[in-house]
Amino acid sequence: MTELNGDLRGLLFDLDGTLLRVEMQRFIPAYLDDLALQFSDSVAKDRFSRVARQAVHVLLARGDEQRTNRERYVTVIETQLGIPVSLFEERLAVWLEEGLPSLAHHIAPIAGSRPLLDHCFSLGVPVVLATNPVFPRTMIEARLAWAGLDDYPFDLITSYENTRFCKPQPEYFKDVLDNCELKPQDCLMVGNDTEHDLAAAAVGIPTFLVDTFMVDRLEGDFSSDYRGSLDDLFALLRASR
Repeated sequence: MTELNGDLRGLLFDLDGTLLRVEMQRFIPAYLDDLALQFSDSVAKDRFSRVARQAVHVLLARGDEQRTNRERYVTVIETQLGIPVSLFEERLAVWLEEGLPSLAHHIAPIAGSRPLLDHCFSLGVPVVLATNPVFPRTMIEARLAWAGLDDYPFDLITSYENTRFCKPQPEYFKDVLDNCELKPQDCLMVGNDTEHDLAAAAVGIPTFLVDTFMVDRLEGDFSSDYRGSLDDLFALLRASR
C-alpha cells in the first residue's frame, strides 16, 4: 500500500463496523423495542418503533442549519406520537440508565482497534469519532465502553446533541472540519460504509475503506483512496510518519 498523500493533520473514524463489531440490523430494533416499553402506557410498541425509525430517516435524509439532530428527532416523536418532548426526554434518561446495559451483548471489540488508536493519538493530531449522529452521546459512550475503547480522549465525538447533519450529507463533514479547524486535504476519513463514510470525498477528504465488515449500500459503485483492514491502515500510517 502506498504512502499517504500530503501531511496528515487530522483523523476521522467511524465507529460501528470500523472500530467495533456490531450488527446494526439487530442492535437498532432491540434498542427501539426496549425503549418503546417506556411509553407502553400511551403508544403501542410497534407504532413507537416505526415512528422512531422514521425520525432517524428524517435525520439521514437532510439537515437543518437552525436545529440540532436531537431537536429535530424529538419534534418528530412529539408530532407523530403526541409524546411531549419533556416526557420523552425524561423517560429516555431513565432507559439510558436502566435499560441500555441490556444491549451490551450486541457489541464486540475488534483486536486491531486499540493498537491503531494508540498510534493515532501518539501522532499529536486531532482524532475525531465521526459516528453517524443519530444517537444520544450516552449511547455512543456505552458502545465505546463495551468495546474497551472508552479511555481515548477523542477531540470530537459527533452525537445527535452536537450536530445538525448526518453522513452522507456533505455538511456533516464540513461541520467536523470547521469544529476542529482542519482542511479537508489534510485529513483522512476511516470507515466501513461505502455510502456514509466515503461521502467525505465530496468535500475533499481522502478516504480509507475498512473492508473487514464492509457495508456496501452502493452495490459496488464506489471508490476510495485507500482500502484494507485496520492492520493495513496501521501500516499505512506508520509508513507515512
